[in-house]
Amino acid sequence: MNRRQEREEYRAKGNGYYHFCTDGLKEGLIFNNAAEFAFGMCLMGLLWLKFSIRIYAFELMPNHIHIILSGTGENCLMAFDYLKRKLSARLLRDGYPPLPDDYWFKLVRLENQEELKNEILYILRNPLE
Repeated sequence: MNRRQEREEYRAKGNGYYHFCTDGLKEGLIFNNAAEFAFGMCLMGLLWLKFSIRIYAFELMPNHIHIILSGTGENCLMAFDYLKRKLSARLLRDGYPPLPDDYWFKLVRLENQEELKNEILYILRNPLE
């Protein structure tokens, strides 16, 4: 499936609970220092406010991001596009390369409360920076 098809698939997803996980960078980091992690924390609040999603848990890893949220696929897609733009701009300002053009994310629907709890526990078990 190409990126255009994936975008359409995500756009068609209805309101629900999702595990949103960005690609892991093989080279370089998304968050290189405490200021960039703080910027990422602020972005989580902006995503909530700007895109009609609710965030229940998230983890900012040095090279990728996990978010457990609810919303529509369309809102999740818009949130990702915004997140990618803002993170790339911040990386450039700090002297690092921007996120790659093909940087992407997975959006996995959580079908029931048990899956929701398990995914929240999974991301909260990741080591903290």
